Amino acid sequence: MLSLLSSFLIFLYLHKCKFDSCHFSEDILIIIVDIAMTLRSQFIAVVSDREKETRGVVKSTDVLKYSLNNEIWCLYKGTQLNNHVKPGSRLVFYCGGRTKLMKGFYASATVSKLSVNVSSSDLARMNDLDLWYYNIPSTKLELVDIKLFNKPVDINSVLDKVSIFKSKKNKWWYQLQGGLCSISPSDYKNILKMTSS
Repeated sequence: MLSLLSSFLIFLYLHKCKFDSCHFSEDILIIIVDIAMTLRSQFIAVVSDREKETRGVVKSTDVLKYSLNNEIWCLYKGTQLNNHVKPGSRLVFYCGGRTKLMKGFYASATVSKLSVNVSSSDLARMNDLDLWYYNIPSTKLELVDIKLFNKPVDINSVLDKVSIFKSKKNKWWYQLQGGLCSISPSDYKNILKMTSS
């Protein structure tokens, strides 16, 4: 719905449409388009466990820390919404997986730039090549403003506070399928507030 709104507003701006009942000025349209784009600029990035070369599991938190220590994140061809991530997009990282690790939010970061050119050195920044199996990503995201939370946020504590989970609290994990999930600015702020509460 939001992407359709953004597309319509951009169409109006580019074609400078005028209606009998009202006239849209360029300044107003630019403001509206900026607001619409801002609403689509916050994402939950889902981090999964990895398989070890020597069998066994590498915890999702270890995968996350390795990548964030190198100020990089990656998206894959099948990642939903990957075309919506832009410089300035804000990410909050959810760690799940099969281990007994607490499922929740462990870090945040801002995308400074992105590229579809992924080099072998980029792969080494994203993955411990000697420790776990990996897939070749389609996009690399360079990150700034990286914060590893001293107090991670348990997913169960946000189900009543984050709008995408409220209507499906019993099946909240459906919202996190696909690698990326778009959230509102207020939901993003609510999650970050809970890291210090």
